[in-house]
Amino acid sequence: MKSRQLLFWFSILISQFASALPDLSEPNDIVKIENNAVEITNTGDNTILECNVIGSKLQGCKTSSVGGLIEPYRAVVTDSLVGIPRVFFTRKNSSEIYWSPISVYSGKIPAGSVATLVTPSPFDAAGGSILDIQSSKQSFSSVNPLLQRFYFSKTPANSNSHYGQFGSLVLNLSYINNITVNSWFVSSYAHFPAFFLESSQDNGASEPVASIGHIGTRATPMAVYGPVLGSALSINGQYSNYGMEGGATVGSDVSSIAKINDKYWVTYKGNKKFTRFDSFPIGEKVDEDNYHAPAASNVTLRKIVTASHLKSITDYFAVFADDNKIGNCAGSDDFICMDAFRYLDVTLSLNNSNDVPTSSVTLDSFGDHGTLIFHNLNYSPLNTTEVTNQFHIPISLTAAFSGTCLDKTDFTAKEDDDEAGNDTCTLNFDFRNLNNLQPINESFDVGFAVTGAFDPVETTFHFNIDLPEAISNLRFTKNGEPLSQLELNAGDSGTIDVEYTNNSGISKQPNIQFLKGNLADDNFRRYFTDSGCLAPEVPVLQGGEHCTLTYHIPVGTGDNSYTLNLNNSDDVPDSLNVLYINVSARGHVIPVFSSSNSNLAANEVRKIYLQPWHLARLKLVNIGSAIAHNVIATISQPENYPPIHFVGSCTEQINLNVNKGLCNLTMQADGSAKTGRYQLHITGDDITPYDIPITIGGFPDNKSLLVEDSNTGNWGTIKLSQTAKGYLNITNYTGYSISNLDINIPELTLTSPELHINKVIFYENSEDQSSCIKGSETHYHASLDKYESCHLYYQVQPSVSVSPQNATIQFQYLNENGAMQTETQSLYFDNQSAIQLRFKGESESIDAIQLDASRPVANVVLTNNQDYTITDLNLNIANDNVMQTVTGNTCTGTLEAGKSCSITFTLDDQHTLFGNYELLISASNLIARKVLLTIQQAPLDNVQIRNRGGYSMFVDYKGFYPNKAANDSHCSAGSCYAGAETGWFTNPFNTDINAIQGSRLKLNMVAGTSVTLPSCDGGVIVCTGTTLNPYCRYEGDGTDNQSSQQNQCMENNQ
Repeated sequence: MKSRQLLFWFSILISQFASALPDLSEPNDIVKIENNAVEITNTGDNTILECNVIGSKLQGCKTSSVGGLIEPYRAVVTDSLVGIPRVFFTRKNSSEIYWSPISVYSGKIPAGSVATLVTPSPFDAAGGSILDIQSSKQSFSSVNPLLQRFYFSKTPANSNSHYGQFGSLVLNLSYINNITVNSWFVSSYAHFPAFFLESSQDNGASEPVASIGHIGTRATPMAVYGPVLGSALSINGQYSNYGMEGGATVGSDVSSIAKINDKYWVTYKGNKKFTRFDSFPIGEKVDEDNYHAPAASNVTLRKIVTASHLKSITDYFAVFADDNKIGNCAGSDDFICMDAFRYLDVTLSLNNSNDVPTSSVTLDSFGDHGTLIFHNLNYSPLNTTEVTNQFHIPISLTAAFSGTCLDKTDFTAKEDDDEAGNDTCTLNFDFRNLNNLQPINESFDVGFAVTGAFDPVETTFHFNIDLPEAISNLRFTKNGEPLSQLELNAGDSGTIDVEYTNNSGISKQPNIQFLKGNLADDNFRRYFTDSGCLAPEVPVLQGGEHCTLTYHIPVGTGDNSYTLNLNNSDDVPDSLNVLYINVSARGHVIPVFSSSNSNLAANEVRKIYLQPWHLARLKLVNIGSAIAHNVIATISQPENYPPIHFVGSCTEQINLNVNKGLCNLTMQADGSAKTGRYQLHITGDDITPYDIPITIGGFPDNKSLLVEDSNTGNWGTIKLSQTAKGYLNITNYTGYSISNLDINIPELTLTSPELHINKVIFYENSEDQSSCIKGSETHYHASLDKYESCHLYYQVQPSVSVSPQNATIQFQYLNENGAMQTETQSLYFDNQSAIQLRFKGESESIDAIQLDASRPVANVVLTNNQDYTITDLNLNIANDNVMQTVTGNTCTGTLEAGKSCSITFTLDDQHTLFGNYELLISASNLIARKVLLTIQQAPLDNVQIRNRGGYSMFVDYKGFYPNKAANDSHCSAGSCYAGAETGWFTNPFNTDINAIQGSRLKLNMVAGTSVTLPSCDGGVIVCTGTTLNPYCRYEGDGTDNQSSQQNQCMENNQ
């Protein structure tokens, strides 16, 4: 059970929040103010709903808040708004009375009004509640006509009675404060919880008071309540005619009473069926089974009299406080209520006429066309749950109907301006679009039904259509739609189509007349080019074909009206045969360079090119036929650090007179301005705004997107090398926002000898809010405002080769007119490393560095092959011992394009450090590159030395010691390179050595002399001579074999 209760209350909440009908929150009263306006008190949310009564319906309803007004309950005004116009409100369950001013123009409460408490209080402070209050329609003071009497029903102070004691109150309406004159209960024994003032029957001496109440004794819960008819005397406000009391009895919880169609109807605070009296006060209640009436609680009945066309209209409104609804009611035999609100209305514009309110039309010409407009009449929306679309166009007519009403199911709140918004919808019909072979006869309704608090309220429009069979005809069209009237301005250009409609297969040539009034006008004819329909050979049109009229109205043309006539047969309506053209004189402002003084139109500036620091001097000149008002030139460019500075009289609104009225404008590109395109925007009150592109630098005319490499700033073909890292800066220079820029990456084949390397080139950088957004590997996108950029990040891994090397990125976006635009950016992948490595003195580049003791000092050169400066360059080897072999390094900081730096390695004989290492090359705008660094054992040369001299000798050389047992005295630890020597040997003995390749061999003689030769693998050294004059040299093998190693070593002889 608990869950069901929760669901029930949840449903109630949903239904309350879903409704968007005029605001009703415990409405308790409705009162007419002025100009057929009414105020409805919303006790529940402390507001006033203000509406206009038009044709017995409430419309133009708008909720108003009055400062300080709490729980407004009853509302009353004087019958003629005498004195200071104001409306009075009582507070629910209180005796307080407030007033608010009334505008004499709108008849409503002015915005921002504050409620004022009526002072002094007409009642003592002991409490009590005003149940009802009504204004006397009779004047009672000839001395002060601004005194106004009100009658009220109020529970007495210090009393628990809620039955209502009848009283009179006089206010002085000439004051703002201290307006209370007096108040009193007319009798302590007259209790009317509800009453109704009727029109005077004795020339204003008194007013009949019809009430349900009790007179004669003090009211108690046991007192009998029934119909009472008395009089309120105008002279003193006293109540008389106590004897007119009926015998019927009703409950004491009466809410209101009203006389409607000569019947008296009574409503109650409890949920009861309304009571009807046919004879009042003498007469019994009518049996409830004999009439229809609502059964509801807290319903107030009010008579509202409005004026329309010098006639008065009387309506009776029932305000249902507990049901949050208001009905417009009739109360003859039955009490019948309909929804009091009018939600929508409809107007018709037929054959280019003005809109008129109407509910039907009869059409019998296939030249008929027009527009229905349905309007939301209230300042509250109508939701889809409240609106039912009732547009069902017959199939035979669907080609003639279009518009937003066909599928509309909701309306926004009424808007005060005349612009077509979502508070309206249109249904267009144009029978000129029909090509029916048979007559069409249709009768049907279109419209909407709004579900309010009563039965659905329909707003419909009825069509009676009786069309003949379509007649062959020529017609004017624009964008495929029939055209019968065209408004043009001096300077306008465009096209009009002439279309032939025919079902019989007969062709026809256009024969067009150019008329001013009823006479041919050659000057008007000259506005049209001799092409299309006016070509020397007039085209022959088949059914469904068209030709084109191309026009240009000269800028100096004045106001004129013209006619184009197609000379159709007489049975073709004018709406198909004739095109009415109205031309209006207009200012026409063009920019020219300041040096131009004649033939200005031919010298109009259409593009402006600027270089940093350069000036452009222009003037805006009116060459049109009317004054150009409030002309101003602005430059559309970034607000921060604008690249263009401009001054002159054109920078402020100025009127340019006819016959070359002008202003001046000087522009200068900032010295720091980069390549880009901006717009000189020229506008005025009565000229068509337009833009002139301003190009800084060499930005191509055929592009609106500038793509620059972040490293080079280049915007032509962008070269990307291995290890290159950066982004393409894509800037929107279209002059308008691009909501969805599609960036299509070319299909590339990426290869690398390394198996696990990341081959992806383009990527999204999540740390950069300006990064282009990745959709897939080959698609990125972005939304760019004017001059906004996104960054397409790239990185080319060190060993990745790209195919094809020449590639293109494609950009696509919609322009302001919704047309697809395509631009491209060329790329070139050179498949070379951004930094080239080579050994000093050698030209060949290397991909790895190999070191050994044969070249103990090695100098490696690094060259920047990019066309931009490499920044934050750094070289590093993770192994500290190997890093100590680096004895020189100029590769730090920046390395300009085409420049080189070097790193020097010096090996230590005692620490061979054999193994593979990595030299890490890093920079802020490069991918870190790891270069293989190998230190290996030096190759050994096997050399034989032959002693053929007259002495003993030995040889010094550098050898390699593996020291595997770690006990070799030559090495401090591990393997090493160290000096070695042979023993003494004499002629004719030989000795063989294994020396480090490229090392020096010292051949020592006994007397202290020596000879030095480089080692050479496979060589034979022969030493001769004496000890004081030794002679040593490489000898060959006695052959001419140039491939013999022994023979090759002879090149080392000194």
